[in-house]
Amino acid sequence: MTTVTNALLNQVFIFRLGWGIAGSAWATNVAQVTGLLFAVAIFLRVDYRRLYRSHLTWRPHAGVLLQQLRLGVPMGCRRRRTCWGSPPFR
Repeated sequence: MTTVTNALLNQVFIFRLGWGIAGSAWATNVAQVTGLLFAVAIFLRVDYRRLYRSHLTWRPHAGVLLQQLRLGVPMGCRRRRTCWGSPPFR
């Protein structure tokens, strides 16, 4: 679903609206959010919850999320810095 949405939105944003590369980025972001909302809607459907009891495992814990962010954000920044800094030296 995300891929089809991305392809359709690319046509609209890049060619019809004339946004170019920025349009492609916007189409990808909108398609990703659409896919996420679709997955959450399926995950939280009543029949799905009754059959798989999915609502019992979907409880975000602030401490765990904060711990993951403390680890993930510096790793992402380090990777970005490496990508931005290395092209001039190739």
